[in-house]
Amino acid sequence: MLGDPMEVGRRWLERATPYDGDFSDAIPRWAVLDGHFVPTRHPNSLPGGIPAKVYAKEAAENAVELAREAVEFVGMKLQEMEEGR
Repeated sequence: MLGDPMEVGRRWLERATPYDGDFSDAIPRWAVLDGHFVPTRHPNSLPGGIPAKVYAKEAAENAVELAREAVEFVGMKLQEMEEGR
């Protein structure tokens, strides 16, 4: 198993930073997504609560937007590579 997908993703983004400085600005912005991985999938990791009662709609919408931003950013970078930029 590869491990925590967020950790794997962060490692790949960090590896890209020396080749494209745009990643260094983006990584801290997306780091907040790490905090959502375990508690939203493993309710017993939230003492005295369940994800549905701990996470507000606004937090969920923000996480989805950040994830969308990350996927679009990486997609854009891959397209630039294919075009030889």
